[in-house]
Amino acid sequence: MGRRNLSHYQVFKQEGVEFLVMPDLAKHTRNIDIDLKKFLFMKNLSATLELSDGLVLGRRGSLA
Repeated sequence: MGRRNLSHYQVFKQEGVEFLVMPDLAKHTRNIDIDLKKFLFMKNLSATLELSDGLVLGRRGSLA
């Protein structure tokens, strides 16, 4: 199998980790926040993206 061409992807770096973002998504994204939470043997990776039109993807409401 050949390797996928990743040259068109935008590179987003946070705390020493590189993330690849699709070009169409990167073009319309104002802010990206990646969060990794660990508890015992479980890991949870979540992403929140703020688009240029103000729409936020990935945000969850808080339980109060």
